[in-house]
Amino acid sequence: IKIMIYDNATVNDAKFFDVKITAIQGGDLRSEEHRQVRVKILDDDLMVLHIVYKSTIFQTLSTLFTFYALFGTDIALISGPKSIDEPIGVITVICIVFFFIEIIVTSLVKKWAYFFTIMFWMDVIAMLALIP
Repeated sequence: IKIMIYDNATVNDAKFFDVKITAIQGGDLRSEEHRQVRVKILDDDLMVLHIVYKSTIFQTLSTLFTFYALFGTDIALISGPKSIDEPIGVITVICIVFFFIEIIVTSLVKKWAYFFTIMFWMDVIAMLALIP
């Protein structure tokens, strides 16, 4: 069961709610009468970031830019003529900007589950390594 409570005011993670779960007429919950549920409180303002973060487009761009960061510049610089250096630089700057936005969005969506963790620092160092 997923329950989302929308609140226009500031959301405090320490809020507790009494939730009564009832089956639709004729339905069956298949649970005890007094079952505990976990309620996750989402701030309405961050809901858009959750949608963006979970979107297929955002995840696909993240994957493509990661592959580019790992292999794209090396392959292009080894096999391409000198004239492609400028387009490679532009794509690299776009990649850095995307990774910066991704770090901000992930920090806001996952909060302390991401911020200042080892994954956070790996993302920051990887992004900084792209700077020429």
